[in-house]
Amino acid sequence: MEDLIYTQDQTYLREIDILKEKHENDEEKTSYMSQEYGKEDKEQKEAEHILDALNCYFTVSSRRVMDMVPMIIRHQMLSVLVNRISTKLMKFAAKPANANHVVEDLGVMQKREELRDRKNRLLRAETDLSRF
Repeated sequence: MEDLIYTQDQTYLREIDILKEKHENDEEKTSYMSQEYGKEDKEQKEAEHILDALNCYFTVSSRRVMDMVPMIIRHQMLSVLVNRISTKLMKFAAKPANANHVVEDLGVMQKREELRDRKNRLLRAETDLSRF
């Protein structure tokens, strides 16, 4: 399993396909050259293939990192903002003078309970029907 490179990124797979096409073209040239000038070194050829694959993987990896850095920065900034807003809302709700702004309307509370009961009845009905 360690011989396989696991990636769900199609970019790497496309790069490898381009690399394979390049090597096929190179092999046609080298087979002519090897006939003219002698045998080529298999180890050297394998090393070049590995180096090309590593360069390809490095290129794709660096692109992914470049894409992820702005997302991470944005996520961190939003997390800090959410924490600050949450803290301020809790402080606001803790003050007795603001209690009427935080208290839920009685009608809304009753509607939520009705909907919760309806949901539970529907889930029980679904379970009963699946057994039937």
